[in-house]
Amino acid sequence: MLRILSVAGDAGGTDAIAPVLAALAASPNTDVQVVAGPFAALSLRRAKVAATAVDGALPRFVAQAWIEESQPDLLLVGTSWGRARIEPAFVTAARSVGCPTLTVLDYWSNYRARFADETGALSNLTDTIAVMDEQAREEAIADGLPADRLVVTGAPHYEHLLTITDRIRGERIRDRYKIGANDRLVLFVSQPLEALYGSALGYTEHDVLDLVSAAVPSLMPPAGGRTVFAVRRHPREEPTDYSHTIIDASGGDSLDWILAADLVVGMNSAVLLQAALIGRPTVSVQPGRQDNDLLPSNRMGLSTPVYDRTAVGEMMRKTLAGTVPRATGAREALERLAGGATARVVALVRTMAAGRYAEVPG
Repeated sequence: MLRILSVAGDAGGTDAIAPVLAALAASPNTDVQVVAGPFAALSLRRAKVAATAVDGALPRFVAQAWIEESQPDLLLVGTSWGRARIEPAFVTAARSVGCPTLTVLDYWSNYRARFADETGALSNLTDTIAVMDEQAREEAIADGLPADRLVVTGAPHYEHLLTITDRIRGERIRDRYKIGANDRLVLFVSQPLEALYGSALGYTEHDVLDLVSAAVPSLMPPAGGRTVFAVRRHPREEPTDYSHTIIDASGGDSLDWILAADLVVGMNSAVLLQAALIGRPTVSVQPGRQDNDLLPSNRMGLSTPVYDRTAVGEMMRKTLAGTVPRATGAREALERLAGGATARVVALVRTMAAGRYAEVPG
């Protein structure tokens, strides 16, 4: 019996490993136990993965006892943020008993910070780190992660996007909120950037929301229609009385809202990348950006970046109208990023759990 223990904290990190957990749990002679933090629940429910819920970080001795009692063949983790991270204690405990450890990354940013402790030391490194593509591997090495621990597997959490063939899920959202065929639905995807970065990026989610909401009235719908504005909060954001919001889109699956929207706008959220990869008109607003653009779809030419706050409305209008040049080949980019990724990570799990290392199947 193959015994896998997984620890999932934040929503993004959980999304990265949920398809792998579901595939492992459905395999014969495989026992999968999952410890889930408060932001992991929705991702695990969608993947139909059972988990033991915890409120936040556990004391190290509790993680040690959990490891010693369950005796896993491998510890599989995502990554999370803040002082309430639940993964590090389990990684330390697994290391102490010689249990192999594997992390699956979910996004192209903050590579070192995901594994650093309060002092900045890389004390939370796992034996192997699965990354999304070669660009992520190169960026991770440049950010200080050891090259010999990085393996390119693709992104399991985007593989489900390959199965989308229609907009029925989006139509249900539009029907529920009485958004007609001639109406324009603009979806703003928020992130807790101020809490994570302060003003280091050159903008916060509040700055961008104000710019986007001010531009929404200029997006003229067809005759007889109206423009509807919806805001989707990140799981870490507290409920807010957005004065400019007609719809709070924070519930349900983000993909349903992407499929319902005529235009998806945000900053550098993974939700924007998903929207761009399935061909939805997508705008990334990063006014006064102080560092590299972290949104891969901007580099791919699949979404519209806006760095000048005075151009936000114009670029939203042009993107909605289809007059902004966009790269073709979103489907091909998605297949390169996600096709077969879940199977590759499952194979890596089994190889590591068996105490052997082999190249990840292509």
